Amino acid sequence: MISPSETNVLFISPLHGATGGIASWTQRIVEQDLSDGYRVHVVDTGIRNKARARSISLWAGEGRRTVRIIASLLWQLTLVRPHIIHLNCSLSPRGAARDLVCALLARLWGISVVVHYRGNVPEFAGGRGNGISWWALRKLINLSKLNIAMNRDSFACLADLQHGEQRDPVLLPNFIQDSAFQYRATCTVKPSERIKVLYAGWITVVKGCREILAVARQLPEVEFILLGPVKADMEPHLQSLPANVTLGGEVSPNMVLQQMSASELFLFPTSHAEGFPNVVLETMAVGLPVVATRVGAIPEMIEQGKGGLLVSRPDTDELVSALRTLIADPEMRLQMGEFNRRKAQMEYAYSVVVARLVCLYQQVLRGT
Repeated sequence: MISPSETNVLFISPLHGATGGIASWTQRIVEQDLSDGYRVHVVDTGIRNKARARSISLWAGEGRRTVRIIASLLWQLTLVRPHIIHLNCSLSPRGAARDLVCALLARLWGISVVVHYRGNVPEFAGGRGNGISWWALRKLINLSKLNIAMNRDSFACLADLQHGEQRDPVLLPNFIQDSAFQYRATCTVKPSERIKVLYAGWITVVKGCREILAVARQLPEVEFILLGPVKADMEPHLQSLPANVTLGGEVSPNMVLQQMSASELFLFPTSHAEGFPNVVLETMAVGLPVVATRVGAIPEMIEQGKGGLLVSRPDTDELVSALRTLIADPEMRLQMGEFNRRKAQMEYAYSVVVARLVCLYQQVLRGT
């Protein structure tokens, strides 16, 4: 039985059986809840049966998925009567129109919609979205009661695209679960040991993994560990793997944190426009210094010279230079790691971010 005093929040978001940051984010909220007086419900937009999805045509698969999502939404609108809907928009070309339909249905029920853009809005505007999908996204932006961005570039783009009487868009970072702070890196090594540089994520060209191999060849005295599933575009480059590179494969989240706590540096030379990469957030919580590229929210997360060293692009020479600077200075590594850990605790801890989210819900419901 749903209490009349509870505020029902309905998330339209991938959850069960889905992979990626949005599904993990939603799962943690379902498991840990928001706060007293709030009850969480979910319309799961994830792909339920990936093997079956691959066996049918793309459009047929998307059509079935859309019907399932709309039916689930209608059921929740009738059964739960949510007070507010939180729509996690993945900024995919095929998903934008579906998200708009969901928002329109919610508004027909008189329910306020908060849209959380889980990626880079400028990237979508610059080419990923076109035609109907771009039209749908602009309509969605101006239909929602509140637009939430994950980085400053998306915030600025949303502000430009809004033209109604909405509240200004807001920036809300991802959160890190409290359990991550149980792990702690020392950032130091014994004289007989080699420096360990860790990468975690998809092993693919757009994440800068080809450059990691080139960097490893120039730093044979350093041990490089790459964790994550391998995409096809990297397979030719892995045929002649440098001797100081270890492929750890796909491992559990806790194993990633354990590997982080046993490493001295984290390397993330992605060329892909990251929204708010969870793996960098986990690195900060553990207390590792970071060498990364200036894309997405990374410059907002890793402060140059305080939490790590950022380069303009995944360039081998720039990455080698940044790594050598930190390899040669154990004290700098320690200070940067501690800075990242404190920042993660103060700005990105679950309790901090969720309190901000609940405050935003309250403002929307009050119409302020």
